[in-house]
Amino acid sequence: MSRATEICSRVLPHAGPVHVGRMGGYYKLKYFRKCHHLIGNTMGMIRYIGELGWPKNNIHYLPNFVSSSRSPALDRDLLTTPGDVPLLLALGRLHTNKAFDVLLNAVALLPDHWLWIAGSGPEERALRIQARELGIEKRVRFLGWRQDVAPLFASADVCVCASRAEPLGNVVIESWAQEVPVVAAAAAGPSELITHEVDGLLCPTNDASQMAQAISKVHGTMAQGLCAEGWQKYQKFFSEQIVVDKYLQFFDLVKQ
Repeated sequence: MSRATEICSRVLPHAGPVHVGRMGGYYKLKYFRKCHHLIGNTMGMIRYIGELGWPKNNIHYLPNFVSSSRSPALDRDLLTTPGDVPLLLALGRLHTNKAFDVLLNAVALLPDHWLWIAGSGPEERALRIQARELGIEKRVRFLGWRQDVAPLFASADVCVCASRAEPLGNVVIESWAQEVPVVAAAAAGPSELITHEVDGLLCPTNDASQMAQAISKVHGTMAQGLCAEGWQKYQKFFSEQIVVDKYLQFFDLVKQ
């Protein structure tokens, strides 16, 4: 994203079309130096941009949206997963920032829980070895990169975002949109999104024990309450219609 913005800066005249950059991570501002306006998708990002000296009136908060389209649950038998076990879902690139290693350690402390990991990346081999060494490989399924996430959410009991570094945490919003309770490590993005014990549970980053404790709490009335509150927050702030309307208002503003 930052590289594309820098390339556009080289070919677009500074005076002429309005050049807008969007920061989805804590990038260096040198890549955006010829932009007229910057968008941040979290309030933490907005503060970061402002602290680096960008003009306040040219910084704009515009969140991400995700689809709330539902699908029937994926048959657990297809992934040799019992139908009566608590099932955890984790999604994302298999990269050290996503802390799937911490999640595997947490699952080792939860002998009744099974885990589906949807994603691919450089850490896959190490994570498979870790699961085997922890003695949990029979309860962990590596699904590879998946486009059909709605059926996975429909199959799961809890979604877990274990990231040790996470500017936003789109999976939190996806969980709300699919009405699946979410547990997240308290990296920057999830900490901003989640109101603890209202629409999700937060635990310290890099702490498998605390993560396991949080996951073990999510059942019954607590799970129902987290889902209901998360769905309300999604509808209020992160639905497609809400966010698209905000972008249209932004475009009207910057073209004046």
